[in-house]
Amino acid sequence: MKTQNLKYFVLVVSLLLSTASLNLMAQNEQSDESGKQRGKHWRSHRGGPDGQSRILNIPGLTDQQKTAIEKIRVQTQKEALPIRNEMREKRARLNTLGTADKADMNEINKVVGEIGDLQTQLMKNREMAKQQIRELLNDEQRLFFDTHKRGMHHFGDGNGRRGNGRHGRG
Repeated sequence: MKTQNLKYFVLVVSLLLSTASLNLMAQNEQSDESGKQRGKHWRSHRGGPDGQSRILNIPGLTDQQKTAIEKIRVQTQKEALPIRNEMREKRARLNTLGTADKADMNEINKVVGEIGDLQTQLMKNREMAKQQIRELLNDEQRLFFDTHKRGMHHFGDGNGRRGNGRHGRG
């Protein structure tokens, strides 16, 4: 009798876990869609008609500063692209592992750690670029840059998004 109760309990717990997993995946897909829409919104506000990023709207920038900032922005985007592609591959792998009949938690945890490492690398690259740009600015420009960061993150990954492009609720 105890064995039968244990089997029933394990079955109920597995059903609950798989239902929760499916629910999370559905929310994730919804988040991806709304994130794409939000990304379009932010990209539409990137700058002037010539498509320059807002970072070039810092008051008093010289042509030399603009050129140097644009070079840093392009370099940061070039470095971010393969990392973001690898993150997408890892997320697809995680999705495959998470939906397997018998999930391998060791492998899932490994892939989650790898995604975290890639996110950390992206953040480090973005912060290094910010510091490189700050070095190019005078005190007044630096103050403007530091107080208007919300619109300044576009140079980081080339997608007009911060981090992995996903936004939490609330």
